[in-house]
Amino acid sequence: MNRHDTRTPDRISRRHALQALGVLGLGTLLAACGSGDTHDEPSLPRIIYTDADAGTRCTTHMALGQLLELRLRIDNPNSTSFYRQRGYSWPELRREQGPDRRVIGGVTYDVWYFRAIVKGRATLHMEISTPGSVESIRTVEYRMEVFETRTWATDPSRVC
Repeated sequence: MNRHDTRTPDRISRRHALQALGVLGLGTLLAACGSGDTHDEPSLPRIIYTDADAGTRCTTHMALGQLLELRLRIDNPNSTSFYRQRGYSWPELRREQGPDRRVIGGVTYDVWYFRAIVKGRATLHMEISTPGSVESIRTVEYRMEVFETRTWATDPSRVC
């Protein structure tokens, strides 16, 4: 406090206390806004599909917040082949992560994660190709329908 400051130490302390409360209240408000309605339900089982599950005329039911893990097989792990998304037929599913190259049970996969975030229907189109190639080596397709809540008994629910 300089000699021209007419505030008393009590007034400075009260001001700092009110500022601290304001910051704390704002932080609480922002935390509440950030956690609202994300539909991220940890009780929902993760759906795990491989490329063997693709191409059927079945539709998989998902609930908002549910996670889909795609394990797309790489036949030659030493090749430069990779999977990529082809087309954008959602906002129903958001890519959370991937592709990550992993060996699971002795098989090499490109692993992708998608989360159901909007109600509606989506079709994931994935294709494997080599870098710089316009042609795809193989294409796989998965049909999904996203619901507000989980209303089916089996995991995952497939309707054919």
